[in-house]
Amino acid sequence: MPTKVIRNPGGRERPRDAPWYTLYPRRWWSRSTGAVDRRWRTFRTDREARKRILPNRRWHPRGVSRGRLLRAYAFLGTLLLLTYVGLKLYDDANGQRKVLGGALDSDWFKTVYSLVGPLLTGSLLLAIFLLFWYRRIRKPLVGTARDRPHELVPTAGTLVDRIVGRHELAQVMAQTLRDRKTRKPYLLVGGVGVGKTAVLVELTRMLAQQSAVPVPIRLRDMDGDGELDFEKMARRRFAELADAGVSAGHVDKAWRQLRLDDKAVVIADGLEEALIDEQHREDRDNIIRRAIDRADRQQLPLVIASRPHTPLEGTRAAIADLEPLSEEAALEYLVREPGETDERRLDWVVETAEVTDSPIYLRIARLLQQRGLLEHLTLREEPGRLNTRSNDCSTIRLWLLDTYRQAMEDGRIFDKLVMDRRERQETVWVASALACLGLLQDSLEVTFDDFVGAYMKDLRSRGQSTEPSADNQQDAVRLAASPAQREAIWSVLSRNVDESPSWTDPLAYPNECYTELARYAANAQLLGLVRGYENKVRFPHSIVQAYLGYRLLSEVDGHRLPAVVEPALHSPGPSRELLIALVLLSRHRASAPATGAAPRPKLAELLSRAAAKRHDAKYFDLYGAALEIDSVDPEPMQNTLARNLDEQWEGLLIRGEQRTVQNAKLGLVRRFGAALRERERRSRGRRPPPAGQAPARLSLPYDRLFSIGTHEPAHPVRIAIVHQMASGGDAAFHALRQLFPLGIDPVEQYLERTRSAKERFDRDYNAWLGEADANPAGGSAQAAERQQKQDRFVREYERRRTTVWRHFALRAWLLPMVVGSVSDKYRDEAQERLNLWLRHLCGPGEPDLPLSLENALAQGFKNAANRRRRHPAACEETRAQLVTEAERMLTRSRYWYAQLSLLHALCLWELPDTVGRPAAPGASPDPLQAVTRWLSMAGSAAGAASADEGERQARGPLHPFVAEAGDLVTLALETGHPEQFLWIDEHSAIDNVGSTPADPERYRKHNLWIAPSAGWSSLHPRAQRLLADVLVMLNLTERDGSPDDIEGRLNRANRATLPPCVTEDRGPLHPERSVGRADGSQAGSTCLPTCTFRLCPYPPKAGKERTEIEEPFCRQQQALLHSRSRWHSQAFTRHTAPWVSTPVRELHAFWEEMADRNRKTPGGDEEIF
Repeated sequence: MPTKVIRNPGGRERPRDAPWYTLYPRRWWSRSTGAVDRRWRTFRTDREARKRILPNRRWHPRGVSRGRLLRAYAFLGTLLLLTYVGLKLYDDANGQRKVLGGALDSDWFKTVYSLVGPLLTGSLLLAIFLLFWYRRIRKPLVGTARDRPHELVPTAGTLVDRIVGRHELAQVMAQTLRDRKTRKPYLLVGGVGVGKTAVLVELTRMLAQQSAVPVPIRLRDMDGDGELDFEKMARRRFAELADAGVSAGHVDKAWRQLRLDDKAVVIADGLEEALIDEQHREDRDNIIRRAIDRADRQQLPLVIASRPHTPLEGTRAAIADLEPLSEEAALEYLVREPGETDERRLDWVVETAEVTDSPIYLRIARLLQQRGLLEHLTLREEPGRLNTRSNDCSTIRLWLLDTYRQAMEDGRIFDKLVMDRRERQETVWVASALACLGLLQDSLEVTFDDFVGAYMKDLRSRGQSTEPSADNQQDAVRLAASPAQREAIWSVLSRNVDESPSWTDPLAYPNECYTELARYAANAQLLGLVRGYENKVRFPHSIVQAYLGYRLLSEVDGHRLPAVVEPALHSPGPSRELLIALVLLSRHRASAPATGAAPRPKLAELLSRAAAKRHDAKYFDLYGAALEIDSVDPEPMQNTLARNLDEQWEGLLIRGEQRTVQNAKLGLVRRFGAALRERERRSRGRRPPPAGQAPARLSLPYDRLFSIGTHEPAHPVRIAIVHQMASGGDAAFHALRQLFPLGIDPVEQYLERTRSAKERFDRDYNAWLGEADANPAGGSAQAAERQQKQDRFVREYERRRTTVWRHFALRAWLLPMVVGSVSDKYRDEAQERLNLWLRHLCGPGEPDLPLSLENALAQGFKNAANRRRRHPAACEETRAQLVTEAERMLTRSRYWYAQLSLLHALCLWELPDTVGRPAAPGASPDPLQAVTRWLSMAGSAAGAASADEGERQARGPLHPFVAEAGDLVTLALETGHPEQFLWIDEHSAIDNVGSTPADPERYRKHNLWIAPSAGWSSLHPRAQRLLADVLVMLNLTERDGSPDDIEGRLNRANRATLPPCVTEDRGPLHPERSVGRADGSQAGSTCLPTCTFRLCPYPPKAGKERTEIEEPFCRQQQALLHSRSRWHSQAFTRHTAPWVSTPVRELHAFWEEMADRNRKTPGGDEEIF
C-alpha cells in the first residue's frame, strides 16, 4: 500500500481509500445473489406471463338445468328399477329366504310400485335413448365438426383450407355463448371477403372440441313463409346431418335433448342474402329483428355472420367487427416450416398486397407458392411467373389473381380434371360474363333467365321501341341490367368463346344456348369459380366475382365503358365487388398504355360525380375507389378530388349505421394515403426533364388530408389520418411545412387563436344582449328569433374552437412520428419544431402547454416508438434523440396519461429486435433497473420552481395507473412480447378482439412492435383491467363538450389518486343513461358529496363514437372477476385491479350495464302506443 506522505493537508481531509480487502468477496457475493435474483425474477415473470386470456372450459351449463335433472331422473330411475328386478329374481330363486323379509310381496309395496312403476319404466327407456340413440346421432356430427368442419359449414368455399389467426375471436365468441346469464345472439360483421366463413369454420371446430354440438345453417335456404326462425332452420339442418338409419322420431327427441342440455349452437351465415325476394323485401328489416329477438328470448346459442347492415344496430345482439389477420399469422399460413422457402419475399407479398384483409388472397398466395409460381422478377423469362416487386397493393393483388387464373387454364391447378386448355379458357370467359352481370345487378347470384332470357328479349324488342322495358328500370333495393349493359357483355363473350350459333345467334337457337350455358356453368363449378343450382349460379367468393367481372370489363370498348358502369353506380349500388373490379381495371390499364388517338374515359371522374349524389356510407367507398384509380392515371386529378373531398367533409350528412360509416371513413383514409404515396413513387420513376429545364415540383395534397382531420369528430379516423401522413416521409413534411412556418411558436399560436375565438364570442354575445335590451317587450316570435340567434353564434364558437383544438392536436400527434421518419434533408428542421413544443413543458418557468396537447404529444412519441428498426419510415439516427426527448418530457410531464404513454414509448425503444432469435450477450440492460429509473423520473420535475420542490415531487406517490404500467412494462421487457402488456391506442385496442400467430416465439415479421391486428384478447389480464379503467377515465375527462370543458376536467383529474367512482363505488357513474334523458348528464351532476373530481356521470350512450366500449370486452371484464377454481373465495383472493375496492358483485353489475349500452332497445318500459 502506498505511503501517505501528507496526512493533514492544511485543515482539509484526504479522501478515503477505496476498499480493497473486501473487493473479491463482495464481487463473488454480488454475482451469486445476482444470479439467484435473476432466476427468481425469471420464474416470477414466466408465471405471471402465463396468466393469459381465460381458456374455454368444456361446454357444461352452470348450476341446475333441465337437462341435468332429466338425466338424473333417467339414471337413478333405471338404477332403482334394475335393483328391484334383481331383488325380485333373487327372491324367486331362493324360495323362502327373502332379502327384505317379504316386503316386495306386501300389499303396500305393490301399491307403491303400481304408482312408481311407469315412471321407472320411462326412466329405463330414456336411459336407453340417452346411452344409445342420442349418442349415435350426436357423435358423428361432433366428429365431423371436430375433424372436417369445412364440410359441415354449407357456405365454406372451395378455397377453405387451414385456418390461422382466428383462434382468439372464436374463443371469445364461444366463451360468451356458454354462459346463459350473459348470453346474447352474436353478430359477426365484416365486409367483402374478409373471412367471415373462415371464422365460422374455426368456431365450429372449437365448439366440437368443447363437447358442444354446432349446427351450421345457410340463411338463404330459409322457408318461403316469410318468417325467419333460426331454431326451426337448425332443427331441419340437424335432421339432414343425422344418420340415415335413424328414425325421424329419434332425431326429433335428440334435438330436444340437445336444447335441454343447452349444447346446440346455431351458426348462421349469409344474413345479407336472406329475404331479398320481391315478396319479403319491404318487411325484411322487421323480420330480421323479430328473428333475433326470438332467439334471444329462447336463449338459443346463435352466431350470425353478415355484411354491415343497418337493421343490425337495433337488435338484441352483441356485434363484433371482423378485423384483419395479423401478418405473422398470414406468413405462418404460407410457410409451415421456417427455412423451407424465401420468407423475405413472402413477407413482402403479405405486407404489400395486404393479403390479411381478405383470406382468399392468402389462400391463393399459398397455392401459388406450393406450385412454385410465386417467384421474383428475375425469373420472368418463364411464362406465368409473378412479379412481386411492385409497391402497389392493388397491382400485387391483380398479379396474384392473374397468375392463379393462368395456372388454372394451363392445368397446373386442378391438374387431375379432364378438361383441355381451350375448354378451360372458354369456361372462364363465360364465368366472367356471368360475374360482370352480377356486379352490375349487385348480386352474387345470376340466373340463366337474367343472362340469356333478358338478352333474347332485348333482341326481339330491338327496333320496335326506344324506351327500356319496365323490368330494366332500377329498383329501390336491387339494380337491374339495362339492354346496353347486356349488349356489351354479350359482345365481349361472342369474341372470346367458340363461334357456335348458340352464342352468335341465341334468338334462333335458344335451347342450345341454355344447354351450352349449363355446361359451362358445370365446368366453372368443377374449377371452383361458381356453385351451380337449377337455372342459376352463385359466386362463393366475392373477390373472385370482382376479378372475373374486371376481365370482361377490360375487353369492353373504351367509348362504351361509361354506359356500362355508370348505371350501376346509382343507389342502391354500387357493390363493393364492382368498385374492386374497377380498381383492378385501372391497374390493367396502367400496365398496358392506351394505343390510338381516342382517350380513355376517366373512371375517377365518373365515381366522384356519383359520390356527390350520395348520403350514405357508399359516398366514402366511391371516393376511395376514385382516389385509388386516379393514383395510377398518367394525367391525375388527385388535387381536384382532394379539394372536393375537403370542402364537402365538414357539411356531410351521412345516414346509416354508425359502425358502417366509421369503417367506410377509415377505408377512405387508408386509400387516400396509399394514393398519395403511389403517386409520389411514380413521379420518381418518370424521365428527367430536358437539359436546362428545371424539374417540376410535385404537389401532393397532404394539406387537404390534414384539413379533413380537423373537421372529423371520430377519434379513430383522426388517428388513421395521422398515421397516413406520417407514412408520407419527406413528401408529406414538405407539403405540411408550408402550413406551419418555422418561426411561429405553435403553442403561442394555439393560445392566440383560442383568445381570438373567445373575443369574437364575447363581441357577438354583447351585441346580442344589446339587441335584447333595446327591445325588451318583443313578442314570442321575436324572443324565439333572438334565442335562435344566440344558439347560432354559440354553435359557431364551439365549432371554431373545436376545429382549432383538433388542428393542434393533430400536429402534436404527428410531429414525433415525422421526426423519426424524415431524411437528413428535413431532420434538423423537424427536430427544431419539436423543441418548440417541448419548450412550453420542459423550459424554465411554469409550463403553459395545455394538458390535452401534452397527452397528444406523448401519444405521438408512443406511435413513433412502435416502429421497429426495419420499418421503412424509421431512421436509426434519430432514435437516440427521440429517446432523450421522451425522457426529458417524462421528467416534466404533469398528467398520468402522458406519463403512461411515455413509459410505453420508452419500453418499445428499449426492446431488442431479436424476438425469436438469440440475443447477443450484454445486448439488453437489466429491465428492472431501466423501469425503476423511468418511474423515478415520471413527473419528478413537473412544474417545479426550485430544486427542493422537485425533490419533494420525486418522493411523492405514483399514480395507480402509472405504477401498474411500470409493472407491465417490466414484464414486456422481460418476455420480449410487448403486444401482451402494452397497447398503442386505447380505442383501437378494445374494438379489436385481435389475431395472433400460433407460435409467438418465431421472429416477428411485422414492421411494428404492436400491429393493428393486435387486440385485447392478446393482452395479459392485468393489462386488460388497466386498459378498461384507463378508458373509463378517458371517457370521463374527454367526453362531449368544448375543448375548454375538456381542459377543465383534465385539470381536476390531474392528481396522484383516482376518483371514488372508479375505486370504491361505481354507482354514481350511471352507465345506463342515454342522451334522451331530460335531466341531462353534465359532469359532476351525480358525484358523491365528498368527491372533488366532479366527473360523474359516465357519458350517455349514443353520444360520441369514442365513448363506447364494445360488448365483448365488457364480457371479458366480467370473466376476469371470477376464478376458474371454486375453492378461490372472492373475499380472500383478489380478482380486481389493485386500486379497486369495489365488491365483485357490484363490478359485475357495472360491466353488465356497460355491455348493454349499445343496444337500441326500450328495455323494460311498457310500450303504450
